[in-house]
Amino acid sequence: MRIALSFFALVLVLVLVVDSAFGAPSRHDVELWVELQPIAGEPNPEPISRDEAARRLLEEARFVFSAMLYGFEFRYVPRDRERSVAEEFELSPVAVIPWGGEQLTILDIRHEENLMYGRLRYTLAAHEETRRDAWARSSVSRASGSGSAPRILGTAAKQSAIEDAVRNAVHEYLRARVYNKPHEVSGRLVLSAAPRVILRSGEYQATVQVKLVVQDLRSYAVY
Repeated sequence: MRIALSFFALVLVLVLVVDSAFGAPSRHDVELWVELQPIAGEPNPEPISRDEAARRLLEEARFVFSAMLYGFEFRYVPRDRERSVAEEFELSPVAVIPWGGEQLTILDIRHEENLMYGRLRYTLAAHEETRRDAWARSSVSRASGSGSAPRILGTAAKQSAIEDAVRNAVHEYLRARVYNKPHEVSGRLVLSAAPRVILRSGEYQATVQVKLVVQDLRSYAVY
């Protein structure tokens, strides 16, 4: 019996080594949720069907996985009251995972009260693994932030809360490292993990962790 178990263990190790050597595809799993009751302002006041809820899960997963693998280019102008400069923040996706691809799947679904939770998986293509590994190996900075958006804004409100959290992450990163308030900052960032989003007091409240690279920092001219 001991010999049999040892042989089985050896075979298992060899299988794992072979899979690793031949580059078994990497996967990311996340759990997301959507509401089954209509959001204020939606044209259809009826409860959301499970098919529609599943579609919304997949759409949100596209956004999350795209943000984790490809990320965004950002441009940030901090608010400066003394100079009468309003805050500006722009996020531009580097790339977006296409709709309907076989790489994105729903593994399972569960229901809790008015919410439908889905566990979703994205299988990385070779070029996406290269991009992920480049972010992992690069000398990049990390930051975190929280943001919110009113639920009454509709189906786009959750994404708006995540983008607001990203803005705050950039703001907090700069505030801790740049003594003189810059005029404009631009760079790239990715989500280092899936965002955490809760619904509280009529708002979507999001928390994010990001990896970022500042590519250009412009200071105010000194006279």
